Amino acid sequence: IIGILLGVSVGSFLNVVAYRLPIILHQKWKQECCEYLNLELSQPQVINNLSIIWTSSFCPYCKSKISAFDNIPILSYILLSGKCRKCSYKIPSSYFMVEILSGMITGYTFYSIGNISWNLVFYSLFVWILLSLAMLIVALSPSPQASVVKTRVGLSLKWLDQ
Repeated sequence: IIGILLGVSVGSFLNVVAYRLPIILHQKWKQECCEYLNLELSQPQVINNLSIIWTSSFCPYCKSKISAFDNIPILSYILLSGKCRKCSYKIPSSYFMVEILSGMITGYTFYSIGNISWNLVFYSLFVWILLSLAMLIVALSPSPQASVVKTRVGLSLKWLDQ
């Protein structure tokens, strides 16, 4: 049970990383390019001072802060029917699925290793890093292979978004 709860919590954090990291890197890249070329930023940054760790959770559509009660992994998604409480924006089902997948994989890792050890820490970190890399690759890759993965995952999870 501890492994599943830890995995679900880490899965929620991995969703934050997969959403915010590309935005942060793009904003930084754009700012550095403008500084190098002695240009002013033509458009304001999407979200100022966005941080993976320190910025509170917010709706990607209306940008309103998400309360702690609405930020409980899996449970909040189910209770809110996968929508933002403020604007009813449909939160992608991939967030829900990553939390479940992370919980299941971490729970299985805890179960397989059986005791708290450095192996457990290593394997858990390894699994989480692989999961976050897979999320970033699927989210950012314009390749046809990523499109096929997105389509297959999307079609298999289509019933969650209804």
